[in-house]
Amino acid sequence: MLVESYACNRSSDFYASLPILVFLLILCQRSFRMPFVAILAINTLILLLIGVPALDLILRAIPHPARKRPDPREELYSYRNAVRDPAAFGRWCDAFDGEFHKMVKEIFVPDPMGQFLPHPKPSSHTQFFDSTISINRLGFRGKEVLREKGNAYRIVAVGESTTFGVTMRADDSPWPEVLEQFIRERLQPQRPVEVINAGISCWELKANIRRLTAEILPLHPDMIISYHGYNGFGMIRGIVPLSNRYVVPIYRRRPVQLLAECEYRLRVMNAVRSEQALLATRGAASIAPLKTEYAQAYEELIQIAQTNNIRLVLADYCMAVNEHSPQPMLDFYGRRYPSVAWFIKENQIHTTIVQQLAQQHPEVRFVDTHPNLDGDHEKFIDLMHFTQAGRQQLAESMFAGIRDLLAADIAAPGSGKDNTSERGR
Repeated sequence: MLVESYACNRSSDFYASLPILVFLLILCQRSFRMPFVAILAINTLILLLIGVPALDLILRAIPHPARKRPDPREELYSYRNAVRDPAAFGRWCDAFDGEFHKMVKEIFVPDPMGQFLPHPKPSSHTQFFDSTISINRLGFRGKEVLREKGNAYRIVAVGESTTFGVTMRADDSPWPEVLEQFIRERLQPQRPVEVINAGISCWELKANIRRLTAEILPLHPDMIISYHGYNGFGMIRGIVPLSNRYVVPIYRRRPVQLLAECEYRLRVMNAVRSEQALLATRGAASIAPLKTEYAQAYEELIQIAQTNNIRLVLADYCMAVNEHSPQPMLDFYGRRYPSVAWFIKENQIHTTIVQQLAQQHPEVRFVDTHPNLDGDHEKFIDLMHFTQAGRQQLAESMFAGIRDLLAADIAAPGSGKDNTSERGR
């Protein structure tokens, strides 16, 4: 009863069970002849059963100053500020995790068929810190778009949370939105141009491929831009040892807050220790990058694009640190992402995959997003999610990489889908 009520956070049942258990322990102690060690153990247990909950209640009764939510403008997440004030960084991490879970709860819904991860709920809205996140009627983040594109040149950006956009300030925008702005301002096309943000938090390449037929192809895109990476690193098995990915344990409320906090810290320590032990006992294997599951998924994406006469753009992936980052910075990110050293190696392999596939398929455009972004920790809020400066830079790299393709496709009204002779260049 006591253990069950503690695990299920039923405070009334927990505190009702405490005196009963204490009474039974005292009764047991007086009814049976026990060795000194057993008596000492029972007395210690009685003191803990009375003392810990009493101390917890006293601490809860003491008024504490209200802890305000961290302001994204303070940039407590940045490496330079975090190493100077670790306590503030810890508060920021807690607030960020809370905001993220709230966002998922408010605008994501489970797949009724159970085949996919939670999916954005059409016509839903939420706040992430000071940023408003809106899902349109078709289930994509951003403004409303018609299913029928008419004369518009339509680009669909597929990816993970880094494409969906972890925006925190009121004027922040995901990189697909910034890219659309660049195209309109710098090319001044004679046709309408739409960049649809089809990124979804927590999804990876294989999951996005499965939704192409139902959600992406009916939009008749002229171009698909793929920006995938971290969520699919588990598909590079055989080269990099991974237990899929390290997952930070979730804090669970308990009737005794002191015990809940101790339990949480022990679970975090155990998870970090387990991941580090795994990485220490396994070495990298010599398997060709194009033989990995990740490469096979990209091959499937390329085949779908070819079959449907869609321009395909594959981009490499950026993180706050890379193989050139100094050790203190790697240690800092390693405290939140214990497998950071392997993530860097996986990212290198991922870059090789998309580069080699683009070389094998001349109709596929490869965009190198690393210059001025990969390893530039000032443009990230954590290991992989961008600040607005990072999203601006990613949009700049994407625009530079596809500018000639866009100029060929949208130079004149009516050009684009019928311009098949240009698509393989």
